[in-house]
Amino acid sequence: MSPLRHAVAWTAALATLTPAAAEPVAELVGRLETARLRGGVPAFAVVLVEREKPAVVRYAGVADLDDRSPVSNRTRFRIGSITKTFTAMAIVLADRAGSLDIEAPLTEATGSGLIMNPWSAEEPVTVARLLEHSAGLQDWVQDEWDLNEPLSLAAALEYRSASRIVQWQPGMFDSYSNNGPGVAARVLELQSGSSYESFVSEHVFQRLGMKTATIIPDAETFQTLATGYDTDGVSVIPYWHVIFRPSAAISLEPADMAPFIRLFLDRGRVRGRQILTADEIRRMETPGTTLAARNGLYSGYGLGLRSWQHRGHLLFGHGGDADGYLSHFGYSRESGRGYFVVINVFRHQPMRDMRRALDDWVTAPLPEAQITGGHIDADTAHTLVGQYRQVTTRFPGSPPGKPIEIEWADGVLRSRIGNTVRELVPVKDRLFRRPWQSMPTAVFAGGPDGLLYLIGNFGNFVKIEESSTSRGAGGPGHPDP
Repeated sequence: MSPLRHAVAWTAALATLTPAAAEPVAELVGRLETARLRGGVPAFAVVLVEREKPAVVRYAGVADLDDRSPVSNRTRFRIGSITKTFTAMAIVLADRAGSLDIEAPLTEATGSGLIMNPWSAEEPVTVARLLEHSAGLQDWVQDEWDLNEPLSLAAALEYRSASRIVQWQPGMFDSYSNNGPGVAARVLELQSGSSYESFVSEHVFQRLGMKTATIIPDAETFQTLATGYDTDGVSVIPYWHVIFRPSAAISLEPADMAPFIRLFLDRGRVRGRQILTADEIRRMETPGTTLAARNGLYSGYGLGLRSWQHRGHLLFGHGGDADGYLSHFGYSRESGRGYFVVINVFRHQPMRDMRRALDDWVTAPLPEAQITGGHIDADTAHTLVGQYRQVTTRFPGSPPGKPIEIEWADGVLRSRIGNTVRELVPVKDRLFRRPWQSMPTAVFAGGPDGLLYLIGNFGNFVKIEESSTSRGAGGPGHPDP
């Protein structure tokens, strides 16, 4: 089973910046059903949440292709990596209670032995860096992905300790890794005296009223769980235990996601109770431990939440990938709308189609995004041009991707990867965005080593040489539409 099958698919679709027309829920669900049928998806479920309105739950299709049992409001699904957001919330609550300090370096008493960090003296690993994927850890190796045995966190961390060797200086780059939440959750166990599963159940599930959510599946979960299917749409993938449950283990009835989404829409308040503070929600939404964040780039991966833009508007949420299931949740704090969607087949195209429809619905009440451009002078631009090589790779042994060439011609800064050329629009300082975005998503930042880094939602790169073509006549090709 290739680990790349498990990679979270993050795709940025080009779109016009005219806001979508508001559409009734029935029409939206019709778009989702069309995507389901066109994509060969056995079943989907969706939860729609708006401030001060009852949640809407809809579903269609069959939970199992063999007996043709229809999906219902009692059907459970696995939510994969959305589990990371629950893990982060639990740790934020523990931080407030004084059980741990997410910004403090890991010490011998708080779990420094869980990882090996060659930079520990000058740049220690913290729980915040583990949750933001900035601790310098790569992802699991093959046999960790393939392991199908429920282990305690202590045993899981001992299974292949070489996977917890820090590969680059902590606090530099966001590089997605399933190792981080597992280590962070073990720190939670050591500091709180409670198992991860018990802590999340008591402090998250129960406080939100999530009655069906489970981390370790019980008999009812197995009885009501929709069958998960592989990419061919017919091969059954049996329940697969992940090595670190804090990264991807939760199963639930979709309706249980409604209070979780409402928590973020109402800035920590659910059913009249303030569970998280507005500042804690904002911290979860905002990266704070990377070189990019220190240089003003506040889009990207925070504490268990990722941000993206749709039609120029900022959304937050997380995707989930479990064997045989794909899911996603997202919300806009401006529109007051949010959603959760899940399918029971490992096919990314129908999930992309569903996400596009749901992001349209979330942003429909908002005015047209204001797209403004900044200015960059030629002297500054010429300090940025050159070739940049990738400095982080998600999986051990994976070769780095193609280098990025930064070019300056006709007063425009552009990036080139192979034959793909796209404009970098200046916003302020050394922050840039793409033409279809309204907020910065890339930054040129000087590192502590004196090198120049280009960091964005496309990866982490360091300047290695100035391109001979970047100053040449004629200029680059046109950006992709």
